[in-house]
Amino acid sequence: MAAVQERLDSARPQALVVLVGDWPAVPVDRAGLRARRMVFRHGPTEARGLKQVIAMDKPAWLLIGPSMDEPTIRSLAMSAQAMRPQLQLAMLGDADDFRRCARWVRRGCQVYLEGTAGLRRVAAALDAATAMRLVVVDRVFLDRSRARQVPPIGDLTRREEEVLQLVCLGLRNSDVAQRLHVAESTVEFHMSRVLAKLGVRNRVEAVDRALALGLA
Repeated sequence: MAAVQERLDSARPQALVVLVGDWPAVPVDRAGLRARRMVFRHGPTEARGLKQVIAMDKPAWLLIGPSMDEPTIRSLAMSAQAMRPQLQLAMLGDADDFRRCARWVRRGCQVYLEGTAGLRRVAAALDAATAMRLVVVDRVFLDRSRARQVPPIGDLTRREEEVLQLVCLGLRNSDVAQRLHVAESTVEFHMSRVLAKLGVRNRVEAVDRALALGLA
């Protein structure tokens, strides 16, 4: 069966995956590693150089390594997809960082796997996402999410849910107040009620709980 699969894979055109950031499965000194029908190559970690690579090589996937910081990821992903709109995004991340996984899946990441995943596993996930138009998320993130899905202490009102959802988008109290056309003190009151009902201590924990509970 494995031999048949290898013949089928070899008969299909290969897809280029540009990797930015460190990933032990693809050392910097190893260019053009192949798995299934994917070819993995390292790309620049600055936007201008990456755009040149995208324009020249026309890859199918941009793969972000697990150690990249958020501002750099946003810059690279936006630049690469502006250059090639059909470019698909895949990411590797820490198993304990469920929030990062949820955030990037919402932003259109098609494959999100644990950073310790091997080359063949990642290639299989990219292949499946391409062939069947799936979003593939490592089960470890689903398991962590379920483990944290403790029901709220009390039901949120409609306004409290609106405030929470805007906070999850990164808005400050003043921004939320402007968006909802209310006083900032009103937002602060609603936010204090949200923290109490979710059983959390601050906004960061509130966003974490909201994501785990599917409220944002």
